[in-house]
Amino acid sequence: VICWSLSPRTQAAVIEPRTASARERVEAAAKCQRAGYIVRYRFSPIIPVQGWRDEYAELIAHLFEVTTPDVISLCPLGWMDVAAAESCLGAEVLDPQALAAMRGAGRDEDWPGSHSSPLPFDYRQEMLEFLIDEIQRHGTETRISICLDTPRMWRALGERVGQGPARYFCNCGGHCAPRAGV
Repeated sequence: VICWSLSPRTQAAVIEPRTASARERVEAAAKCQRAGYIVRYRFSPIIPVQGWRDEYAELIAHLFEVTTPDVISLCPLGWMDVAAAESCLGAEVLDPQALAAMRGAGRDEDWPGSHSSPLPFDYRQEMLEFLIDEIQRHGTETRISICLDTPRMWRALGERVGQGPARYFCNCGGHCAPRAGV
């Protein structure tokens, strides 16, 4: 099992410079899949830069054109507050709607301790629903996991991705066995 972290164009170029592009990573994944490896992806962190919807739709279409992923994990931006997000990412890079949501939100009480997200629940849910819809439009057999989010988010989206506390799958380790028959 081989897993790649993927970011769309703007995020990769502006926030993650000097790394391989998503297209290069997907092409490497395709080579590995042809060699018999099971391919998985992580969208981590999902940063709502300007044009993120179009860029993720393009990325998802491409990865399904050349690979058949076993799992895609979705992990929205976290581990910081709004001020830190604006400072390290740059307000000018972020989607104006996301930035407004971030600035207008208070502390998300669903997050324990310092594990927080600058993105409020409603905006994270909107992002995740968009990505789930795009993935399911291309690959109905590909499992989707929501990574590092709250029980509230799992209650909201678990049924859409076919998972819950008693039946959960992710990309976090060797105990996450491939889909039967893969």
